[in-house]
Amino acid sequence: MGRQKLTDEEKALRKQQRELDKQSKIDKDARQRLELTDMLKSLYEAQGEAVNYPMVMSQCKNYIEQYGYNYGSIRYTLWYMINIKEINLFSDRNYNGSVLNLVPYYYDEAKKYCEDSLKIRDNFKNFDFNKQEPQVAKVNVNRQRKLLHLTFDNF
Repeated sequence: MGRQKLTDEEKALRKQQRELDKQSKIDKDARQRLELTDMLKSLYEAQGEAVNYPMVMSQCKNYIEQYGYNYGSIRYTLWYMINIKEINLFSDRNYNGSVLNLVPYYYDEAKKYCEDSLKIRDNFKNFDFNKQEPQVAKVNVNRQRKLLHLTFDNF
């Protein structure tokens, strides 16, 4: 028994679905890239500087190709560095022309923070606040042990 032959209609539907999947990935990537560039623009404007887009986007492209990052993960790592680690991205020590220099160093830490936050959020969603915890009754709390006064004189 071999595979069933697909009708032309089924083939067309599968091709259309593959195209939709491809387009949604492109749309997601474009949206994440736009969010990253907006974030970079606001960071640089807050410092009174202009974004060197060719350098910054080249750096992003290198991170994507070399490390397998995506625009969303780079943006989240920047957010983590700014809001959680409170790193001044524009200090002389960190800056060197781009705020993306430290992304590879903080990426794994930011990823772990994100995963832990999602676990906590999921646990919080699934927690039943109405559930009563069983209470253990303490028995003989004030009972003292009776001490026997044994001496060797009685033997």
